Amino acid sequence: MKNTAIYAYCDEENQSKIINILDTIGYVNAEPKQDTPTGLLPAMRILQFVLYILMALVGRNFFWRAAYTSAGVTIRQMDELEKTRKELCDWIVEVSPRENVTRSILTVYKLYLLPEYICIVMVVIGLFTTMLDGILNILGVIIPLVIVVSACIANVLERIYKRRFRK
Repeated sequence: MKNTAIYAYCDEENQSKIINILDTIGYVNAEPKQDTPTGLLPAMRILQFVLYILMALVGRNFFWRAAYTSAGVTIRQMDELEKTRKELCDWIVEVSPRENVTRSILTVYKLYLLPEYICIVMVVIGLFTTMLDGILNILGVIIPLVIVVSACIANVLERIYKRRFRK
């Protein structure tokens, strides 16, 4: 016996009867599809990852504070210098008593948004193919968890270095 496709159209009162017949003969996907606007789903996925970028921007600020705190620098000192953020990064490393630690924190700070940008590119590619759906579903759960955990780690680092420099 060869595979056969069955298409059945009926009014609502007979819909359950048709579904029962299709289920009885073992036809898959007999349940009718939900009426979801398919054009809205890709937009929602893009919005989801754009919101993750906004979350990451907030989390990134925790690493910035941890970096200048690890160097023993205050915001007031940085404001007086009137330098760009890149120049401030170099200056913070120069004045830091723990150059390697400060440099490491600043490296994480600089690369913090990279995963979110990669995900946005994957979402745009995913608009044209379903190949990435599984990966994007997993990333949709992992990315916010990584953002929250890393922001917490940066916050803890900032507090540790604040205590060290108060003494």
